[in-house]
Amino acid sequence: MKETTDWGFTFYPELTLPSGEVVTGQPVHNRIPNEGIDHLTGLFLGTSPLISAWHVGLFEKNYVPVAETVAADLPLTVAECTTYTSATRPLWTPDTVGAGVIDNMVNRSSFEFTSDKRLYGGFLASSSDKASGTGLLFSIARFNTPIDVTAGSTLRLRIATVFVTS
Repeated sequence: MKETTDWGFTFYPELTLPSGEVVTGQPVHNRIPNEGIDHLTGLFLGTSPLISAWHVGLFEKNYVPVAETVAADLPLTVAECTTYTSATRPLWTPDTVGAGVIDNMVNRSSFEFTSDKRLYGGFLASSSDKASGTGLLFSIARFNTPIDVTAGSTLRLRIATVFVTS
């Protein structure tokens, strides 16, 4: 029996500096923590509630996600970044699903920063509240290299998953 899975989400960061220069970060594959896997299993069995909206967040701690990472870890252990203009976490709005792909290429989640920060990764969670430890953490990814943002910068994050047959 296979105990791990390679399926998940890929995070594609793109930073626009105040000067207008665009810096594209390296794509990074996520970790779906145990609570995300348990939720998927529950959906398959009909025991988990359907979550109608997912929200995107960023973290600023030099943290390496583990299988046991949960939403309650986001405020302190993971150190969610909250220094962006939106009052809530941006909504993850997938484009039309087709060819086994779900992503938000057209409607990438956007963060306009109010102060300088070093970002280590991003996540997908059910709660829209900034720095909230409630809800479900479905996906978390550590960037290959930290992303330094300055006040006035905008980070756009595309999050995609692909279902393929072998």
